[in-house]
Amino acid sequence: MLEYFFAGGPLQLIVALVLGTSVGFVCGLVPGLGGRIGLVLSMPLAVLWEPAPAAVYLFALHSVIHTSSSIPAIAFAMPSSAADAATVLDGYPLAKMGRAGEALGASLSASALGGMLGALAFFLAIPVARPIVTSMGPPELLLLSIFGITLVSTVSEKFLLRGLAVACLGTLFSMVGYDIRTGEPRLAFGLPQLADGLSLPALVTGMFVIPEMLAVMKLVDEKAFDVARSTSMPDVIRGMLVTLRYKMLLLRSSLYGIAVGVMPGVGASVSVWLAYAHAARSVKSETPFGQGAIAGVIAPEAANNSKEGGAMIPTLFFGIPGSSSMAIMMAALGIAGVSVGPNMLGKDINLTYLLGGTVVLANLIAIPLFIASVPWVVRLSAVKRELVAPFSIAIAVTATLINSPESTIHLQLLVTTVIGLVLKRAGWPRAPFILGFVLGGLVETSSYQTAVIWGWSALARPMTIVLLVLLMAWIAYLAVTRRPAKSPAVQSGSAIELFLGAIFLAGILAVSFESWSARWSVGAVAVLGIATTIPAIIRTGLGNIFDQQGEKLRHVGATVAFLLATPVFGVVPSAGVYLVTVVRRSGTGMSAALLLVATFLLIQYGLLALVFDVSVEREIVGRLLWTFFWR
Repeated sequence: MLEYFFAGGPLQLIVALVLGTSVGFVCGLVPGLGGRIGLVLSMPLAVLWEPAPAAVYLFALHSVIHTSSSIPAIAFAMPSSAADAATVLDGYPLAKMGRAGEALGASLSASALGGMLGALAFFLAIPVARPIVTSMGPPELLLLSIFGITLVSTVSEKFLLRGLAVACLGTLFSMVGYDIRTGEPRLAFGLPQLADGLSLPALVTGMFVIPEMLAVMKLVDEKAFDVARSTSMPDVIRGMLVTLRYKMLLLRSSLYGIAVGVMPGVGASVSVWLAYAHAARSVKSETPFGQGAIAGVIAPEAANNSKEGGAMIPTLFFGIPGSSSMAIMMAALGIAGVSVGPNMLGKDINLTYLLGGTVVLANLIAIPLFIASVPWVVRLSAVKRELVAPFSIAIAVTATLINSPESTIHLQLLVTTVIGLVLKRAGWPRAPFILGFVLGGLVETSSYQTAVIWGWSALARPMTIVLLVLLMAWIAYLAVTRRPAKSPAVQSGSAIELFLGAIFLAGILAVSFESWSARWSVGAVAVLGIATTIPAIIRTGLGNIFDQQGEKLRHVGATVAFLLATPVFGVVPSAGVYLVTVVRRSGTGMSAALLLVATFLLIQYGLLALVFDVSVEREIVGRLLWTFFWR
């Protein structure tokens, strides 16, 4: 390790560590950047260093992105990814109670400790890495996915059928794209852009960000407003200490992240939702999960950071990326002159230890940055939320369209927004949708590979036997401990079941003329989805459309009009009109509204043109108008 330290120069390594941590922290703060884009933008900078400092810079950047991304997720309900969406479920309700400082402090300590536990697992795995990675194949991934889907019952503990119905809907959406058996487009409706599947950022924005922003545009009460406005460092530190009350939850959630990170191709979202579902099932909380349970912040944040240590194992030792971000990391390391693979366990072992230490140090450096920035962010979130909400929506929509501003992305965003608003207004859980979407493709792919490659002989694999026993024990535990909902008063809303049932039926009709493989896969999910909606319809009849526990929504018409106008007139002018309209409705004067919106549009234009190199002309004129006049 000392050899590499002095070979790269101690000053270079320190600068790389501090700079990488700072850049990663900013990438996490800005919605739409995140780990993948941050790594891509940093590739040219990495070339300027020797291989060791370049690798330190890249890993420091990547290690803290999920730490800072919890700040916009909790303060503004703006998740940067599906993984951060889990933090929104309880973090944002805590912010509305005026406890954003406490929630962010808990997320910081959970992220830091989870990252260090992930690094520790990486160190411990160095001598035994090969058997760990090679023991995980499609049969094990299939069992893990099934285990994850059964956990949907803990995300919506009181109403299992509702959670399963929404999870089936997410699974149905995951089947849009190429059929893994035949290679033919499925549920693409003749649109080539849908052949590669749906956009996860568009689904997260439509299902979580926009409904949350439109549901509540002010703090719960004046006391909560005063608490948020006076948030200080001691509030953050108090939240950090709260995490210590949940030591076992922190450890178990970190283990979820590490275990999932080791499995190539599974991704961060799986570990986060597994950890959240486990917390909802196992932790007793005075505040229900989804309404401001602090454990609902600790569990996903610990898993989110710990999974990086697990993902480093297959990435560095076998050249198999543990996630999409690690795939970009491999490319960046290659440009910097670092060759991953078996050599990392041999002659490059010093660099391996150096990178593990980088993860630990980066998480430690991020702590003062986090504590210093949180009070200002929380105070900003408490200043007239009627102003924060429309700007948050505009930022989220822009971030969604940055990478793929095609018309199909606009359509996906609009459709999922409508579904998200309906579920939010009805008081239905939305987390199972993302869980079903993330795990659906993995279940289908791993089941097909297991059947073709192993067949029944997969049951003889040692790791498969272990996971199968654990899965059966878990299902038995659920059957014994499951209690029905105590309150039948909120069992109305069968029109929502009809709404979801119509979507499942449309899915069956859409594949009726496609291959047998497509009809079988989609049909099985759709039939299961319909089966989860029928009991509620039979039980309640066509009662009230919405449950009493649903939240009222504001500015729905203006927001939907904004989404409809964006592909026609462009994101910049559409955002300008939308923002002026909503800001004026909040009571802001015309001059102040125009100044705020003009400032935002200049920043938006600069990001599109300078940072992301987007064809700005089309985003100003409008992509459909541009195509019509300049085709």
